[in-house]
Amino acid sequence: MDGRPKLRAALLLAVVLLCAAPVWAAGGYAIVVSEGLLGDPEWAQVAEIAGRRHAATQITWAGGVTEARAELSAQHPRYTAFLARPAEVTRDFVVAVHRLTRALDEDPYTDTQWGIVTGYEPADAIRQFTAPALDLRRAVASTSIPLDAFEQATWFNDTTQGHQELRTAGQAPRTVEGPADPTSAIADWLVDERPDLVMTSGHATERDWQVGYGYPAGEYRSRDGILLARPRGAAEREVRSTNSKIFLPVGNCLIGHIDDQQALMLAWLHSGGANQTLGYTVLTWFGYAGWGVNDYLLGSPGGLSFADAFFANQQALLARLQHEFPDYAGFEPSADEYEQFGLDSMQRRLELPRGLAGGRELLGLLWDRDTVAFYGDPAWRAALPAPDLGYTTDLQIRDGVLLCTVAAQRDVEFGRPLFLRLPQRVRAGQPDYGAEWAPVLTDDFLLLTGLTEMSAGETVQVRYEVELLD
Repeated sequence: MDGRPKLRAALLLAVVLLCAAPVWAAGGYAIVVSEGLLGDPEWAQVAEIAGRRHAATQITWAGGVTEARAELSAQHPRYTAFLARPAEVTRDFVVAVHRLTRALDEDPYTDTQWGIVTGYEPADAIRQFTAPALDLRRAVASTSIPLDAFEQATWFNDTTQGHQELRTAGQAPRTVEGPADPTSAIADWLVDERPDLVMTSGHATERDWQVGYGYPAGEYRSRDGILLARPRGAAEREVRSTNSKIFLPVGNCLIGHIDDQQALMLAWLHSGGANQTLGYTVLTWFGYAGWGVNDYLLGSPGGLSFADAFFANQQALLARLQHEFPDYAGFEPSADEYEQFGLDSMQRRLELPRGLAGGRELLGLLWDRDTVAFYGDPAWRAALPAPDLGYTTDLQIRDGVLLCTVAAQRDVEFGRPLFLRLPQRVRAGQPDYGAEWAPVLTDDFLLLTGLTEMSAGETVQVRYEVELLD
């Protein structure tokens, strides 16, 4: 199929948006591309458009993406887009990006907020770089979501057949009798209701998502960049849901693994209209790197954009490794272990002592750490427009002092550590006070790993003396 008309339309739209939209990404932006991509005229145009959009520095590699390390380390951008053609986005590429972006300075945390930008065709990548910011108001899911967070939303229970929760505009959420096979109903929502957020769980591979987890139902597949809904016992239908959205397959195995041009993920980025998404490139069993993003986006702490939620959850995972398993935090599973679900091999190489407390958690954190891909422009913002968090935060840096204040308006429990981005890069030592909240302060974020709950009216403060780095 000739994609040039779509590319021309995308280029025209990009020109209009570039003329009208402000440049994002305070703190610097880098675009990392292969020499091969720049030799492809259509993909090279994507790099040019993205560079203009973000006033970005371009970094190239030839033999492997880790060649970008020296330039990334010198620039230390707040955001980095790894622009790549689908054939370049292997599981090894995703793992390498994770490890590369932690290796730009001496600390063990991620040093630049990153996303992999790709698509079934170049026009998909252009759309990801040029789409306006998105308020999450409408949603559809195959697993539980907080309906009160949206103006209109529904979720179909993938473990209990016929169970559906629904919220229509201006009304309270309610339980309704849903279809025995929700495959077609989800397709209807995708096309007719134009959701801003789609969330899924259950069984999946690179080629398919099985809608029912606890009962037989249909599936979604891909053909030439088009989503296909296949209800049980009924004809398949093409699904073209081209409104801007985010796609969160937080509990699906393998869906983030782009193994060739027919991968299901590419269909979500093409006819599915997703401008940002994530996905496991391996079998998922522990779930921290997927489900935790939901806590930062829709749950508690909440309040972050999708891209920020992914970044924050990764730092929370890394902090758990550093605090609970410091002797094993640097372990790197091999490509064969990822491919063959090699947990036994990992245990042997780790030489874990018998009876190690938290051994399952250690394996799970190491398994998840480098295997979830984030697709899309990392500076693009998709978030709830007015989240009801139950607490406020105030972070100020003045006269060499960083002071963070958290105040609770009601009782709150945090499913993940509270995360705050810093307005400026800093260098700091130990906290002057607030150490009881086990804060992690890097050059550009603060994570309160010991703050798990607050009572109404409670105030928490953390204070550091800091040196500004820029």
